[in-house]
Amino acid sequence: MDTSTVYLCVLGGIFATLLLSRVQGIIGQTIGRLETLLNKHLIYPLVLSRWRGKGVCSRIALARKMMYVAVNLFFLLFKHITMVSIGQKAGILAVSNMVPLYLGTHHGAMADYLGLSLSTFRTLHVEMALMAVSMAAIHTIIAFSKGPTFTWQKREHLHGVIAMLTLVCLFLFSVPVLRRKFYEVSLRWHQLLSITAIYAMLQHLSMPQTLPWYCVVASGGLIVGTSLVHLLSLLIRNRFFVRGIARATMTRIEDAVCVNITTPFRCGSMEVNTSTSGCRASSHPFVVASADTHEEGVELKLVVQPRRGWTLHLFQRALELDRRSRSYAVLFSGPHGLPVPVIDYGIVILAASGSGMLAQFPHLRRLIRGYDNFTSRTRRIRVVWQLEHLMDGALAKGYINNALSDDALKDGYILEISIYHRKGTMDSKGLQQGNHERIAFCPGEVDWDEVVAHESQRKHPEHGPPTTRPWLYESAFQEDQCRTLVTVSACSEIRNKLRHSVCKHIDNNVTLHELDYQPDDSPPTVNDMEEGG
Repeated sequence: MDTSTVYLCVLGGIFATLLLSRVQGIIGQTIGRLETLLNKHLIYPLVLSRWRGKGVCSRIALARKMMYVAVNLFFLLFKHITMVSIGQKAGILAVSNMVPLYLGTHHGAMADYLGLSLSTFRTLHVEMALMAVSMAAIHTIIAFSKGPTFTWQKREHLHGVIAMLTLVCLFLFSVPVLRRKFYEVSLRWHQLLSITAIYAMLQHLSMPQTLPWYCVVASGGLIVGTSLVHLLSLLIRNRFFVRGIARATMTRIEDAVCVNITTPFRCGSMEVNTSTSGCRASSHPFVVASADTHEEGVELKLVVQPRRGWTLHLFQRALELDRRSRSYAVLFSGPHGLPVPVIDYGIVILAASGSGMLAQFPHLRRLIRGYDNFTSRTRRIRVVWQLEHLMDGALAKGYINNALSDDALKDGYILEISIYHRKGTMDSKGLQQGNHERIAFCPGEVDWDEVVAHESQRKHPEHGPPTTRPWLYESAFQEDQCRTLVTVSACSEIRNKLRHSVCKHIDNNVTLHELDYQPDDSPPTVNDMEEGG
């Protein structure tokens, strides 16, 4: 190859590289615009306002539900439309929809493996469960009306009825009202009935090695396999084979319990399995309120508001140990949950109501420390908290003080906190307000549309002069890169309002992220819990 050919190849490669980089930029801008359009017209707008115990029903969620129903109806009514064939296909569709339901007993872990948020995974689980129960009901009704004469002596008929009754009981135990009131009981019964349903369906299928038989066997294999994998990962994560069972300490804070666990892992949501002396072992999912790094690893702090069952027992045990120090054996799974890219946004709004503020503190600490060690692009943090109960404010005082202390940076302050309360106000005694007016106590309710509009239209931060870090200022606050993130952990009413506000101002590069933990719309008080048992 002569020199002129080499020169032409090199020159062509340079121009091709420049052209590809330009095309890549155009593709990235196009994808960003499409994402904005999808968020504005399909993801954020609500067709129906969410209600207690139900997931969000956006336009894209409604379209997904309708498509899922349409696909099942198509296979149910495809080709031979006779009652007998519809009944047979309904049974096949029932066991086919049940297979994903047995992916595992721990939704948080499976959501992580599939790269889904916990709320999305739970919504899909509920939709497929409803479809499976509906198809099983169609199969049972047609079998009774058009099938052979029912006899209790036939194993297939008896176990078919048992399987259908098991599915009905599963549905009843999954009703949000009962599940919230009797969480631990409904959870254990749900798991027991799920195993019973597999056994009954295996006995009901008279012909093995058919498609329904393979589906039921696959469901049983999935639940056994994923449970063993989860147990092994639980033991490895807790370093069970190295140091034995970990210990946790708990103390009482007002009308709640603070549980401290040392672990080398990041913050998020987690499930804690505890075994306390003198009582049965049990488990419960929690959200990490704080994570502190020290020589032994990361100390996770869980703030538990007692409800009924095990959490109320935990609170009563903390009352007994109010002035004594004692540790308990604990195994923790997690923390779970997809990472929230809070450090990639110039302005971050942390919106919360009630106990939802506790789920925001790990992200708040990450933002402040990221700004301090040059790993965060954030130049302004706005915390807006709709206080529901004064007990929540008392629980959060220590975390607010820690955030204010971390925000005492050399080149200014980036944190501003607004606390609203409908009745009275939070006691400001014990808060490190200083002379910088970084905390504002306001009566009434938050005007979320005004908050989002004010912060999304902000082009320059009020705190932290740009001359201290010009390179960070240029990268984070150029007009095409000044993005705003709204993270929310609040009741359904506030989440609905924030979706509407973000959708309204989405052209100002506003993004909404709902955290895995969302507080109840009307959490019970401790007196209510003691009366309810």
